[in-house]
Amino acid sequence: MNNRIGVAVGLVVTVTACLIGGTLEAQTNKPIGHLKKEDPNELFVFYAQNGECPGNYESVVNAQLAQSRIKKGIGWKYKELLLWVNIKCVDVSELIGYSVSIYFGELIPSESGAERNFIFRAYEPDRYSSFGLGDDEYLRNVVRNYVEIALTDYLKANFDL
Repeated sequence: MNNRIGVAVGLVVTVTACLIGGTLEAQTNKPIGHLKKEDPNELFVFYAQNGECPGNYESVVNAQLAQSRIKKGIGWKYKELLLWVNIKCVDVSELIGYSVSIYFGELIPSESGAERNFIFRAYEPDRYSSFGLGDDEYLRNVVRNYVEIALTDYLKANFDL
């Protein structure tokens, strides 16, 4: 129980630091040219979720893809743009401590040279990230909002909007 309280305090400190520092970067007008893709109608999405999340949020991600009319890619290729969605949760009393990290990036071969080993290189790692406390509905909205912001940048970079 003490560990959970420590995690909750850590999350609150992180959220406060982010708010004070004004790092809500997902809503800024940074350049997005690096999101251009040869076939922008398809995007591979890697989804990972762990911890004590009350539900699975992959359907929220898939719904945003469908709404954006982007086909979810099957498989992935080295050095091709992909969207990485990572959600971590910890149960804190009646709330959920969460970390939602959404990155555009690419897979590059690892230095080991083995065919199946790779490293994910993120572009602007904190651009679409959020940390905080809330309930299941709030977390669903956070995931939806940040995926929507990321996909809006992707659409702007690849289509005349």
